[in-house]
Amino acid sequence: MKKGKKISIGVKGKVAQSVTHSESLQMLKENFETPFCTLNYTSICRPTYFPGCSIPRYNITAAFDLEDKEHAEFLKEIEELATKHGVENLGKMDESGRVILTFRGRDLPEVYILKKGRKRPEKVELEHDLPAGLKAKIKFDLKLYFDRRRTKNGFTFPPKRLTIYLDEQSEIVEF
Repeated sequence: MKKGKKISIGVKGKVAQSVTHSESLQMLKENFETPFCTLNYTSICRPTYFPGCSIPRYNITAAFDLEDKEHAEFLKEIEELATKHGVENLGKMDESGRVILTFRGRDLPEVYILKKGRKRPEKVELEHDLPAGLKAKIKFDLKLYFDRRRTKNGFTFPPKRLTIYLDEQSEIVEF
């Protein structure tokens, strides 16, 4: 065998199929949007990286209150899709009873700011990641994947757009 030559190894009569990232995902709902929720954590300016991987992951972690009618309806819709597709784990529950969801994707989401009293948000570029406690809406795609390691179905929520709501207590610092 020549050095550097690519080979395939398999069982006689069977060909191994290589599955790309996009082929392993099934789009369930495109441009899904959360109601206004509370941001817990973001890594938009400084994405995270999995060990041994050079692909950036942009994260938005948000909290949803089950006592809030809009939040409850949003979570119910996701839960119904989870039940239909055999997804067992959607997020986490924090100590105050809120549901925590992480929206993670490979593409940088667009960021908009909606100032109190305005109808249209304006697009911005962030200099730093956002502090916890801000109110925001997250537009995302809801995708189904099969987790080969755990042999279960799972959801991924890649964020496409983040709209931050600024009230009297929030401020913009321009650089």
